[in-house]
Amino acid sequence: MKGGWGYMGVALILFHFAFPYLLLLKQDLKRKAKILASLALFILFMRLVDMFYQIGPTFRVDRRTRAGSILC
Repeated sequence: MKGGWGYMGVALILFHFAFPYLLLLKQDLKRKAKILASLALFILFMRLVDMFYQIGPTFRVDRRTRAGSILC
């Protein structure tokens, strides 16, 4: 993967799966509704990031004009 997409992929693995998984292993965090709700919102936000990662536009630089264009 080129550019920042590789870093975004690693961040998705860490923050969309590993971080919530490790937090939900603790019993006391699952008993507090506010913490559980904030973790659910965080997971939903990371799901949006994941969707952008999968269907986001590709950025290409035209060599003739050196201008960027977004391809869909």
